[in-house]
Amino acid sequence: MQSFFYIIEIILSLVGIGVILMQQHSEEGSSFLASSTQTFKLQTTRDKVLFILTLVIIFMFIGVLILHKRVVS
Repeated sequence: MQSFFYIIEIILSLVGIGVILMQQHSEEGSSFLASSTQTFKLQTTRDKVLFILTLVIIFMFIGVLILHKRVVS
């Protein structure tokens, strides 16, 4: 059971790192793609989705850590 929590924690951390790196990448390209209004809206929507996804992954990771601590103790 303990290895299950470790695997979930590793997967969530890797996905979280990937989402954070995608946010960095989308911020770099925003100055080049912001010439038209429609592209800017698409870029803003993508940034908002990545931000919300980051928060969800962080809360899931914290929840798994707390659950892991309670099950093991």
